[in-house]
Amino acid sequence: MDPFAIIRDKLTQRNVDFVDEQDSISVPSQTLDGFPVYFCLSDPMYVVSLGGWHGHFKDADAALKIFFLGLTSHLRLCVTSRGSWEYRWKVEICDENQWQEMGTDIVPFFPFWKAKRVFYQQNNLLPMPEGMTASILTEGWFDS
Repeated sequence: MDPFAIIRDKLTQRNVDFVDEQDSISVPSQTLDGFPVYFCLSDPMYVVSLGGWHGHFKDADAALKIFFLGLTSHLRLCVTSRGSWEYRWKVEICDENQWQEMGTDIVPFFPFWKAKRVFYQQNNLLPMPEGMTASILTEGWFDS
């Protein structure tokens, strides 16, 4: 099935606001401490963005898993900023009540002389599918 149709169906069923464009779907941040989640096709890869972090996936299923996980409370971003400039995003997943780092994106140029601040962003728009854990959903996600 078309990954865009899967996303549309699930978000519509859960009454989650989203923006549907030709080759992308985005879910804007819906709380002050949440982050936007984005899915697009950049032939031949799928791109998923979670706030300032992004990943490229050959496999639609792997990309969909990360997209949907980003809408649950089982994934969060640890964001580091200098002044108002965000420059580091660590993706962390919660499995069995423990947070594990899964990946980091960094912008190499930032105002290093400004005050450092670390904060967390997290969504809670979808429940975790029954019988699933974050580690099952992310198994091999960097291999895609």
